[in-house]
Amino acid sequence: MRPVPRPEGPDVRRLARVAALAALAIVGRVAFLWAPNFALTYFVVFLAGVVEGPRVGALVGLLAMTVTNLLYSGLHPVLVANGLAMALLGVLGGLLRPLVVRTPRDRLDRALAVALPAAVGLFGTFLFSVAADTVGWFVQFALTPEGRAIGTRALVPLIAAGLVFNLVPALVNLVLFGSLTPACVAALRRSGHLRPAPARTAPERVPAA
Repeated sequence: MRPVPRPEGPDVRRLARVAALAALAIVGRVAFLWAPNFALTYFVVFLAGVVEGPRVGALVGLLAMTVTNLLYSGLHPVLVANGLAMALLGVLGGLLRPLVVRTPRDRLDRALAVALPAAVGLFGTFLFSVAADTVGWFVQFALTPEGRAIGTRALVPLIAAGLVFNLVPALVNLVLFGSLTPACVAALRRSGHLRPAPARTAPERVPAA
């Protein structure tokens, strides 16, 4: 009898990395319930996008927030809002990958390697807040009579309150992203787990007739 062919190695390894990153993002939220202004989930989701690209980053963020929100609040509209908002942070990590993973060549590059992730930690937290509140408002506005009665008057105060609430987490993420991202990127590069960013190639020119 012929042996049953096994799945391709690279696909299995990538699936394992996705599962590991999603599990780490989940633990990064659950383990710090005692510290409401601190969670490693933001950083892990951003790093997943940097390492594996925007689609994987989005999947890791969506899985992490969906699983933890199911544990905390069950089937609630916040499940959709937080999941989509955290997925957006993973997409952002994937889009910024070429800038984050490049090897620093001088002092300016090393400064940018810290400043760019730090800025993402700060503004990415605010982006998460605005996206989560907007999606949450939309779900409530669309599905409940109370939301339809309040209408758009509730959106701006809701977003403003969310930004104030997330001010401290944003400052915490500024420090976390700026300090952990360069170290993690360097460690992944040395271990061979960081794929090089795809190089841009010039389009081929069609010779004139």
